[in-house]
Amino acid sequence: MRKKYFGLIFVLLFLFILVGCTKNIKYTHFKTSDNIDYSSKKPTVILSLEELSTYVGDKNMAEVSKYTNDFFEDNILIIFIVSESSGGNISDLVNYNIYNTSISIYIETKMKGVSADVALSYFALELDKNQKSVKEIKIYKDGKSIY
Repeated sequence: MRKKYFGLIFVLLFLFILVGCTKNIKYTHFKTSDNIDYSSKKPTVILSLEELSTYVGDKNMAEVSKYTNDFFEDNILIIFIVSESSGGNISDLVNYNIYNTSISIYIETKMKGVSADVALSYFALELDKNQKSVKEIKIYKDGKSIY
């Protein structure tokens, strides 16, 4: 009888870990035709609307218009640029992990085609203001470290 309860508790605990740990990831993603040296734009923590405007530039502010001064009272953004083939491919931010002052962000690309054209995509991950102590940002795209 004791073994049955132990087995039941183990199965329930496993299911809780498997199902109960999903995150509601909020982010903005948009492609840009900007001709910029994206390697000079390192991933960064954005604490204000002014910092956001400086990072994305006036031309792209319409893409991030949902972020207002009110948003930054309780939230921050982790923002970065990803380069990819533009042949109809779709990239999604699928997960992130925060450990102390480090964040690892995971991007996956669904390949729709191959093209010689290269597109730049901005990603802006929304986090609570209490995460502003993030200092180290690691980005993984399709399992490979890109930052």
